Amino acid sequence: MKEFGDFTSKIFRTWAANKFLIKRLSLFPIENTKSARKRTINKKALEVGKKITNKNGKKVDDSITFKTLHHTVAMSKKKYQIPELRSVYEEEPDRYKELVMNNNLNVNGLNKHECALLNFLEKYYKNKFCGKIKKRKVNNVMNNNVNNKLKNIKNNIINKKRRKRNISKK
Repeated sequence: MKEFGDFTSKIFRTWAANKFLIKRLSLFPIENTKSARKRTINKKALEVGKKITNKNGKKVDDSITFKTLHHTVAMSKKKYQIPELRSVYEEEPDRYKELVMNNNLNVNGLNKHECALLNFLEKYYKNKFCGKIKKRKVNNVMNNNVNNKLKNIKNNIINKKRRKRNISKK
């Protein structure tokens, strides 16, 4: 895996959790009110609070989220789901339709929900992300200049010491 890049398992879990959320939300119509949309996410799409009692009498999570992603809804929401995806669905349903549902992106090897997630990431984060890249490039150039100057100073000091040694030996 390392030969392909710096990937961690969290990257794959994040991708899976957000693809899962988009897939589940696509099964239900977008409600008219914010509270109804919030309820759609929690109750219908993620099945929050669905617990069953196992043979030992212990309550366990029986939600579709747990069965599919192998972690709880709370863990999915806290660690893996993109908060902006949820907030756009709840706050701006028209923008959600534009970013996710009206998706004309078609990438070989990706299903329609993965393409919808990729489309959301590209459109929603494009300006924000590109701005960070530009800042990083500027910072890297500045850091490289500082590092080069420090190397030059260090080399000058070393060269002066060598010259002094050579003069004292003669």
